[in-house]
Amino acid sequence: MKYLCLAYEQERRLNSLSKREWDVLRSETLDYIEELRQKGCLIAAEPLQSVQTAATVRVPELCALDHRRPLEAELREERRYGP
Repeated sequence: MKYLCLAYEQERRLNSLSKREWDVLRSETLDYIEELRQKGCLIAAEPLQSVQTAATVRVPELCALDHRRPLEAELREERRYGP
């Protein structure tokens, strides 16, 4: 069995980090990805596009997951106020 893990952060939070904070976060993230890869637990890792250029995919109600609605609301808020 395979699982998908989606990790994201609000762009305005990332954009508010100092260079040092961003470098630390980036380093920790890359180290963790490499650790997962070495353990054979990671198939692929890809960055998401900015909410400014990303598209929202709507799933028919029959296939919709209950927890997707809060994410849609958050993405709408992110688009409204920008990064």
